[in-house]
Amino acid sequence: MKSLTTNKPVIAIDFKKHRIRIHRKTLYLLGKPEYIQFLVNPAAKTIALCTGLHSDHLIHRIHWNTATNTKSFEFHSKSLVLAIKNICPFLDNKQIYRIYGDLTADKTMAVFSINVEEEYYE
Repeated sequence: MKSLTTNKPVIAIDFKKHRIRIHRKTLYLLGKPEYIQFLVNPAAKTIALCTGLHSDHLIHRIHWNTATNTKSFEFHSKSLVLAIKNICPFLDNKQIYRIYGDLTADKTMAVFSINVEEEYYE
């Protein structure tokens, strides 16, 4: 299974701690952006991770210089995690879900389906 997902973007949603982890590999696949933005599509049950500009609204800065030894970047947002939970109420509040996505053709966005995914524990 690992060989099938090597070049796929990956995020992890931790419902218990209200955080989203973006694997470093995902950010490299997106061109090592300085800013990112989360978009949620309730109808399609997807989350998109977009490269952003400093002038965009609701962006998050990636602090590359302070996170040199980490495998992922963590973003804490209770409102975002609760929005995801409202879209997919079958997801367990005490679990962490690893979600594999796909890059858009221009490699400025990674799209993740939150319908059926793999659980894992830390």
